[in-house]
Amino acid sequence: GTEGTKKEAGTEGTKKAPTQEPTKKQEKTRQSELSDIDKKAKDGIKKVESAILPKDLVGKISRGLKRLGVTARTFLKNLAGQKTTKGLEAIRSLPLKMIDDIFGNVNKTTIYDTIIRPLAKAFSLYEVDSKKIKDMLEKVERLNARGGKVRGIRKVNDIVASKFRVMTYLLQREFESNPDAVGVAPAIEFVKKTINAIKNPDSYKKSLRETDLPILEEIQKELSKDGVSAETLFNNLKGFEKKMVSVIDKVNSSLRSKAEYASVLNNRNSDFINNYIHHDVLKTSDDETKVRKDKVEKMVNADAGILEERTEGAKAINFDPIAATAQAANEILLDYHLSKPLKIYDKIKIGLKNKAKQKGNKKEMRAVSDLFEAIDEANKVVLTA
Repeated sequence: GTEGTKKEAGTEGTKKAPTQEPTKKQEKTRQSELSDIDKKAKDGIKKVESAILPKDLVGKISRGLKRLGVTARTFLKNLAGQKTTKGLEAIRSLPLKMIDDIFGNVNKTTIYDTIIRPLAKAFSLYEVDSKKIKDMLEKVERLNARGGKVRGIRKVNDIVASKFRVMTYLLQREFESNPDAVGVAPAIEFVKKTINAIKNPDSYKKSLRETDLPILEEIQKELSKDGVSAETLFNNLKGFEKKMVSVIDKVNSSLRSKAEYASVLNNRNSDFINNYIHHDVLKTSDDETKVRKDKVEKMVNADAGILEERTEGAKAINFDPIAATAQAANEILLDYHLSKPLKIYDKIKIGLKNKAKQKGNKKEMRAVSDLFEAIDEANKVVLTA
C-alpha cells in the first residue's frame, strides 16, 4: 500500500519535509482545476446575484418571512443547527430549499442549487466512499477479535497485542522503503516514544492503557535483537495478522490517487511515501482541540485541506493500525471530495459580499452575511462530526 505524506500534530519545532516541486503534469492539473473553480464561481455569482441581491431585497425577505413569523437571522441560524427558542423548534425541520423562499425567490431553488446543493452532493459522495472503507476495516477488526477463528472473542490484551505487532511491522516496512524521507523512523523509535507517553500519561487526552506497556516493552525487546527487519517481523505474524496488513494496504492503495489530487489542488508537498502507514500522533488535550478546529477553519475558508505534511522524527503514536488507517481515510476523503466545492463556494461568498458592499445598503449586507454565516456554521458542524 502506498499513500501520501502528512504532517502529524504535536510536532512543533521539528523539521518539515522539504518542498517537493510539482511535476509538469501535476502543475497542469492544478492550474486546470483552479481555472475551473474560477469559472464555476463566476457562473454561480451570475446565477444567484439577482436572487440574493434584488432591487428590494429587504422587502422581499420581509414578505417571505411574514408567512413563517421569524426574522431572517433567526431562521438562518436554525438552518445552521444552532439552538434557539422552543417556539422555533419546528423551523429546524424545514428543508434547506426554503432558503430561496427566505430571499423572496418563491417556488424556486436557484440559491439552493447553486450554493448549497454542490456541497451537499460532495459530502454525500464522501459518505459513500467512507462507508466502503469503514466496512472493510470493520471486517478485519472482527477477524482480529476472533483471532482468525469463526467463533469466540479473544482476550483484550491478545487483540491489542496483534494490532501492535502489525503496526510495528508497518512502521518498520515504511522506514526501510523510505530511509531518507522526512517523517519516517525505525519502528523501535516509535515504540520508545509511546512507552514514554504511557509512563507519563497526564499530558495526553487519548487513552493509553497501562496494560499496553508490557506489550510494547516486549516488542521493544524483539526489535533490539540483531538482524531484525521488516521481513522477519512479517514472517513472525500470524495468518489473520497478515490479513490485517493486506486490508490496510488495500485501503491505502485505493486512497493514493485521491490524496495526490487533494495535495496538488491545495498546493502541498506532492512527494509520496512508499508503503505508507498513517501516524496517529498522540496529542495533548489542548492540542487535539486546537488542531482539529484550525484544520476545519482552514478548510471551510478554502485556505487549505485537512491533510498536512509530516515533520521529522518518531513520535508517540496510537499503535492501533486499524484506527490510524480509518482516521487517514476520513481526512483524505474529506479533502478529496470537499476541497474543490468549498473553494468554489468561498469565491461565490466573497464575490456576493463585495457586490452587497458596493450597493451600500447595510440591511442587505447583513442579510447576505447572515446567509453565508449560516452555511459556514453548517459546514463546520459537518466537518467536525
